[in-house]
Amino acid sequence: MRGEPRNTAASGPPRGRPVRGGPGTGLIPRLPRSAWTTLVAHALSAVGTGMTMPFLIVYLHDVRGIAVGTAGLAVSMVGVGALAATMAAGVAIDRFGARAALIGGWSVAAAGTAFIAVAGAPWQAFTAAVLAGMGGAVASPAQDSLLARLAPWARASVFAVRYAITNACTTVGGLLAAVLVSGGRPASFVLLYCLDAGTYVLAAALVACVAVPSLRGVSRSRPAPRRRLGEGYREVAEDRLFRRIWLLTVLLVVAGYTPLFSVFPVYATESARLGPHVVSIAFVANALTVALVQLVALRLLRGCRRTSVIIVACGWWAASSCLALAVGGLGTGLAIAACVLAAVMVGIGETVLSPALLPLVNDLAPEGLSGRYNAAMSLAFTAGFTAGPALAGSMLQYGLGAHLITGLIVMSGVAAFLAHRLAPRLPASANLAARTPPAHATTGDAVSTPGHA
Repeated sequence: MRGEPRNTAASGPPRGRPVRGGPGTGLIPRLPRSAWTTLVAHALSAVGTGMTMPFLIVYLHDVRGIAVGTAGLAVSMVGVGALAATMAAGVAIDRFGARAALIGGWSVAAAGTAFIAVAGAPWQAFTAAVLAGMGGAVASPAQDSLLARLAPWARASVFAVRYAITNACTTVGGLLAAVLVSGGRPASFVLLYCLDAGTYVLAAALVACVAVPSLRGVSRSRPAPRRRLGEGYREVAEDRLFRRIWLLTVLLVVAGYTPLFSVFPVYATESARLGPHVVSIAFVANALTVALVQLVALRLLRGCRRTSVIIVACGWWAASSCLALAVGGLGTGLAIAACVLAAVMVGIGETVLSPALLPLVNDLAPEGLSGRYNAAMSLAFTAGFTAGPALAGSMLQYGLGAHLITGLIVMSGVAAFLAHRLAPRLPASANLAARTPPAHATTGDAVSTPGHA
């Protein structure tokens, strides 16, 4: 779409008609049926992921008899496969459509997971892990693009609900695994991976039934750029505004997610001499916080600027790091409470961020490049999750945990400053946490259009 976007948001829906896909007035947001169907499919895949996520090394070593070092390399192949497929995923989404790419990604992930269930040799484990990583790398940006397409006027809501579902269903999957898996029954691990593969198949089948609506009348927050270089990643890389958001995303991941997964557990066990069970309790508290608080946070943040919301998330993460920094000087009881509370505060920051960041990118992405923009964002998350643990490991190895946490606090401040500087450069409509549906949105799900689905 070229030229200035039409101001369709100003008209609003006619009175007396319910707005389907709009923010709604209750705690549960109103979303199109197609979006809910996709979210249910995502819930299935998240349960499967939760069942198998912690067990791959244990399964390959204890059940399949693969050396632990080789099993660790096989697990790393998941990341290799993801990196290899991420950029290709964006091209596939833009060429074949988000729905087709998501079905393909989940199908490949199902094949890889099923192959893990029967892998007996190292090369088989490596191949299976690469397939699983590639499938997940395609499915993640494809689902982002599809949800943004299915709920263009409720992107903050749909991404927030998706994030809550991810945490809740991953936790449910972990609980199911605790019930099903037994170290004395190797077949229980095989069953677990077969069930995981089955969830991917069911999720793909559900998404295949989704009708993708037309974007007729839905305006972008900025006009599509002139495509002198064609519809490729060079155009994405030339987008200065997106480069700022990409760098901000890497900082947010390192400052916000790294502490919970890589820093707090080691710092709590070594500095405060807390047991591993405290770390487990903190992880559960974090997951429950996201699952329970996400929709409340979404409601409270309506009408706020997305950049302001990002700054608030940085504040919560900085405060949680400050609390974790004090754990080493507290007594056992207070240290346990501080550790759990820090994990809860990280979760609140996550719930604040989820309705802001990815919806912002999808509002800015020009038509025809949504897949590439979402794939590039997936790469930003991958970069953050790679750099964060690497930095944490190297500093913790030399006893610099307090310095590391102090650096994370500073990094949260830098991310907040970048978000503040980003605000005046964003179109006003893209910086709103909730957008008003146009009149045609009141009719519910739009009719599917031919072409890319």
